[in-house]
Amino acid sequence: MSSNVYLLFDVSKSTDALPRALEELAIQGYSSWRAPLRATLDAPGEPSVPVRCAFYARNHFRIFVADRAIQFYREAPLPPELARGEQQLVAAVLDMPSFRLRRWLVTEEGWSDDDEPFVNLLREGGDASDLRVELGMAASG
Repeated sequence: MSSNVYLLFDVSKSTDALPRALEELAIQGYSSWRAPLRATLDAPGEPSVPVRCAFYARNHFRIFVADRAIQFYREAPLPPELARGEQQLVAAVLDMPSFRLRRWLVTEEGWSDDDEPFVNLLREGGDASDLRVELGMAASG
C-alpha cells in the first residue's frame, strides 16, 4: 500500500510547466531522474497527465512531475530528512507566481485481497495554507 499527495496547479501562461521550473532545484534526500519512471500521473477525479520527470530516494519514495501536477508517492513512513526536502520543494513551487495551487489530495492506494486496485481519498483541499499544515510546514504564508 502507498500513500500519495497530489498537487494540482493552474498556470498563468500556457507555456509554463513545472519540469522546466524545477530543473535547477535540488531536493534534499532525492536524486533527479529525467526519464519518467512511469507514463502517467493519475490523481483521483483528474484526467491522466504525462509524467515528464521524477525524483527518487531509496526504494520507497518517488516524486513524479507533470506539466501542472506533482505526485509524492510513498511506500513507507516518510523519514524526517525526506520530509524536509519535500517541504522545500512545495515551498518553492508555492512561491512561484506562474503556478497557483488549484487542488491538493491525500490518498491511500493499493490492491485489495481480491487483487483489485483501490484508491481511498483521505483528505483534499484547495488552499495553500491548509496544504502547509497537512505537510507539517508553517501555517503562515
